[in-house]
Amino acid sequence: MASVRSAGSTHLVPLLLLLLILCGYGVWNYKRNLEAEAAIPRPYKSYTEEQLDQLLGAYQGQVDALNQRYDAASGQRSGVRDAQLLGDAVDEFQRVQRNSRAVRELGARASQEQASLQAIQDEKAIRARLGSGWTAFLRRAFVPPAS
Repeated sequence: MASVRSAGSTHLVPLLLLLLILCGYGVWNYKRNLEAEAAIPRPYKSYTEEQLDQLLGAYQGQVDALNQRYDAASGQRSGVRDAQLLGDAVDEFQRVQRNSRAVRELGARASQEQASLQAIQDEKAIRARLGSGWTAFLRRAFVPPAS
């Protein structure tokens, strides 16, 4: 009977050692993955999936509208009118400058909205790649972080 126990325990030691190594690797890799994820700026990390979908729809509509307005405004040339007097020439210069500034500001605003839209899309892509629940846990524990 003693030989049966010793034979069973000799098979158990390598199995326990392997399990210990696997757990150690999982803990170490999980920590590395969390550190790698923390290094990536994610301004929308705390939002729920539903909130992200709502934001995505709203930003997409806003970006489309701003792009249409920008395309229309930038496609129109500000015609310079001839001015005979110096005061009229200064007024015309200021008018053209205001129009030009308005078009640049519209383009800048469209770019900012596009960047926000891209950040939301990036957050959704990260969540899709990572998964949720046990899938996310196992991926963090056993898949090396992306370089």
